[in-house]
Amino acid sequence: MRRIQHFLKNDWYILVILILSIFPVFLYLGNLPFSSWDESLFAMRAYQILEHGEVLFNFQEFESYKDHSNRKPFLTTLIQVGFWKLFGVSELNLRLPVAFAFLILLLVPAFFRKRLNLDRYTIFSYALLLMTSGSMIRNHVVRTGDQDVFVCLYMFLAAIFFYLYLNDSNEKRVKFRNLFFFFTFCTLFTKTIFAFMFFPGLLIYTIYKKRLFDVLRDKWVYVSGAFILVLFVLYNLYMNHHNPYFISGFIDHALGRYGFVVDGQEYKGFAYYWSALYQKGFSWFFNLLILSPFLIFSRSDYKFRDLQLFLWMLGLSFVFIISFSKTKTFWYLVPVFPIVALIIGLNMSYLITRLIDFIGFKPNAVLSLMLFGIIFSLPYKSVMSKVVEHKYLPYYDFELEGAMVNKIGKELPEEKDYTILIRNVNPQTSMYVTWFNELKGYDLKIDIDPVESYRPGQKVLSCNYGLSEKIRRNYRYQALSDWRSCHLMVIQSEFGDLP
Repeated sequence: MRRIQHFLKNDWYILVILILSIFPVFLYLGNLPFSSWDESLFAMRAYQILEHGEVLFNFQEFESYKDHSNRKPFLTTLIQVGFWKLFGVSELNLRLPVAFAFLILLLVPAFFRKRLNLDRYTIFSYALLLMTSGSMIRNHVVRTGDQDVFVCLYMFLAAIFFYLYLNDSNEKRVKFRNLFFFFTFCTLFTKTIFAFMFFPGLLIYTIYKKRLFDVLRDKWVYVSGAFILVLFVLYNLYMNHHNPYFISGFIDHALGRYGFVVDGQEYKGFAYYWSALYQKGFSWFFNLLILSPFLIFSRSDYKFRDLQLFLWMLGLSFVFIISFSKTKTFWYLVPVFPIVALIIGLNMSYLITRLIDFIGFKPNAVLSLMLFGIIFSLPYKSVMSKVVEHKYLPYYDFELEGAMVNKIGKELPEEKDYTILIRNVNPQTSMYVTWFNELKGYDLKIDIDPVESYRPGQKVLSCNYGLSEKIRRNYRYQALSDWRSCHLMVIQSEFGDLP
């Protein structure tokens, strides 16, 4: 009872953070189908492990998919497999691990508040900044089964443990060093080279702290680093043994993104990520970053000088490195968001504390909540409006097939045998067809860029306007279900076959 009373008195803000996160993170989380491309590919990986007990070497093992090697390590996929094993295969259960990882990410500064000497204003500001960032609460990050939130969490924890490794007492250094390498390992076996994106900043900070030779004299740094790299090399050799094009594909596709624009994207220039931090990250409070130089270099009594310098070194090195990539997508920037949020949170806390000192009294919990309510009400409302906007509708029109298959399954459960017409290879469609055929007893087929004729009685589903028009021009049909641009039709005859 005393512990509960102590928590409610001193740590009430943690409970508030969790309550506020429920709506932007979990509301309607399972409504939408798997997003095409990355989320569907992660679903394929998880499905292959769960249902067939093996690593997916090539996505062409799924219905009507192309030759496409599985280039991302599967460590974090095992967590999603565990959720599917416990709760069943579904969109929601692929996304729940990501949502819970985001909750942990929100509370990371709270876990380290004593070691980092953080106050509740910093922790609360940091969490609300991430929670109201439109580039976090959206598809491909928090609201889908993609693994960028896990990468973000692993990298942030690795960075904090390295900071403690350099700054904490000797008896704890071994534990912090080991935890740093553990989360570096988790990052490496989730998103490969991202594990090293903070390393230039870590090196600069180590030199600044005059601890470089201490680190270099620690033999376990070499042992731990070598152990992780050997495991990574063995993993790649194993994958290449089962798929001879795995390593070359990884080099061309993953590493090649730095030298070439891939996946049909446009070159966006070196400044893209620097402007994206403002436009897609923390536009409401981004200008608070300019307070940092004043606090670091002008305030001799500022207790977070070292922490701010550390965060700035990490953030600048990370954004600088990824800015050289020719292929640019906003979610590459996600791992730096906690860094920026903590910097802004520290600056916001400084301003609030100075305001409290000026007023002359310390606000209670109710007044503190009112203050943060005023500050974050508009950003929170903006994020929630986007969540509601995508309550039922997929983010892109080319993802309607998955939603329609689910809709037919609920409204017309007897319709289990039809052909899905698509223009191009689509991982979302391949995932749904394999899932429904193997686990739900369906007999779905995929026709890519269809040219064949359809027999009377055959049922076809099209969400593409051009393919639907092709059916209308060439066949008599009966509509079974219509939704937006999607139509499930049963072919009656070709024109001219009936009198």
